Amino acid sequence: MTSNPFNESQNHQSPAGQRLDQRHREQLSALVDGELGADEARFLLRRMEHDPELAGCQERWQLLGDVMRGQASALAPAGFSAAV
Repeated sequence: MTSNPFNESQNHQSPAGQRLDQRHREQLSALVDGELGADEARFLLRRMEHDPELAGCQERWQLLGDVMRGQASALAPAGFSAAV
């Protein structure tokens, strides 16, 4: 079975051995939507500096949100079209 990197329903392990719990997911969702309070946002951003799993989750969710809003600006590497 192939793992889907965008399937956030899986249990993710942080470096400290803690699971990415529901509270962190809700905070992250609010942050991506611009709805997280300033104090909570500062705390969550600080946590992401030390938790690559949480930071990676935020990057994926932000990218997905940008794509859904039609705001994604992904650039293909040089020579990509020639290689296809």
